[in-house]
Amino acid sequence: MRKLSYSRIIAIGFIVMILIGTALLMLPVASRSGQWTSFSDAFFTAVSAQCVTGLVVVDTATYWSLFGQIVILLLIQTGGLGFISIGVFFTIMLRRKLTLSQRSLFQESMNTLEMSGTAVFTKKIMLWVFIIESIGAVILTFCFARTMPFLKALYYGVFHSVSAFCNAGFSTLEGNLINYSGDYVLNITVMALVTIGGLGFIVWDDVYKNKHHFRKYRLHTKIVLILTFVITFIGALLLFVSEQSTVLYGMSLPEAITASFFNSVTSRTAGFNTVDLGNLSEGGKAIMMVIMFIGGSPGSTAGGVKTTTIMVIVAFLIANFRHTEPHLFGKRFESDAVKKATAVMSTNLILIVCATVALTIMSGFAIGDVLYETVSAMSTVGVTIGITDKFSLAGRYILTALMYLGRIGSLTFAVSFLEKKKKVSIGYLPESISIG
Repeated sequence: MRKLSYSRIIAIGFIVMILIGTALLMLPVASRSGQWTSFSDAFFTAVSAQCVTGLVVVDTATYWSLFGQIVILLLIQTGGLGFISIGVFFTIMLRRKLTLSQRSLFQESMNTLEMSGTAVFTKKIMLWVFIIESIGAVILTFCFARTMPFLKALYYGVFHSVSAFCNAGFSTLEGNLINYSGDYVLNITVMALVTIGGLGFIVWDDVYKNKHHFRKYRLHTKIVLILTFVITFIGALLLFVSEQSTVLYGMSLPEAITASFFNSVTSRTAGFNTVDLGNLSEGGKAIMMVIMFIGGSPGSTAGGVKTTTIMVIVAFLIANFRHTEPHLFGKRFESDAVKKATAVMSTNLILIVCATVALTIMSGFAIGDVLYETVSAMSTVGVTIGITDKFSLAGRYILTALMYLGRIGSLTFAVSFLEKKKKVSIGYLPESISIG
């Protein structure tokens, strides 16, 4: 049998984890009713959790038992960190030497820029994740402890901290975080966890090494930090302006500002909500879809086409108009950067369009509402206007396919398109065509 490529190993690994999660969630012990859960409901939930999306067809708070919620939490954690990085970590802890293949697989799965220092980098990731999620859990526990018993608050604090950091958006609260829209400490904590998780491990390492000296940062880090800041603030401003008569109506100014920032941050791939998204204006939906489509950054827990993809394409367009090489901050991109960015962008757009058309025909819902759900699934966001559970069985499987491809697509499929095959190169005769 031909040796599997690293891309295929990652793709198959995600499927294996999803199937294990599905089997566990189907068990009677996983539901509050003690009944067997149907394969379709368990499978959809497992895909959504493993792909850190957050779309659900049954309510997480009321349907799943403690066992079921813990299974979901473990799927979120392994899906956010990547089972490859977890496997590499345990290999290191067992004091076994990493092979070249393991290092290469880690580099591909985490989208790191270099192979050297894999062991040290993995330890750093696990340590940072533990520290950040622990701090988040402590703060959220005290927020929840105001309205519930401490042990329950502790469990909710841990669950929401992991879910936020991994950009999953699953919540054990009925109505997600709508009842906590006025809790500024909780809102800021969740936003911080989502943002840190969405920056990516490469950025963390670069910032840590260079001690906040922006000029010394890699081009990748500069792009991620600047675009994250710009998207968050512009998104919040636009939502604040567009939703005054809808979801923000009746809120005080501080609450409205907080809600605008919260939904700008979480719509980048987290899936939490502090307002009823079903009441968003058409403009608000459009704003959130753009933010969702862009998503987070490579090598992070976030989805979307990624910030670097957008910046590479924008820089390429500007350079094309100016008849120069695409560059930023005095550095030009590698030759394959534009090809990769175009492949990722095109793949996501094609899948979203095809799924939207199919689901609109099958469901009869307004195309704008269906588009919102497909962008949310493809970008592994998880926000919904409330129609996810209303799709037919075939429609749900389309959404699960989008979530799966969204989680591994930009990181694996698009890269696979550019893998060099050991074949004889064939030259074709060029011929001019009209463009635009």
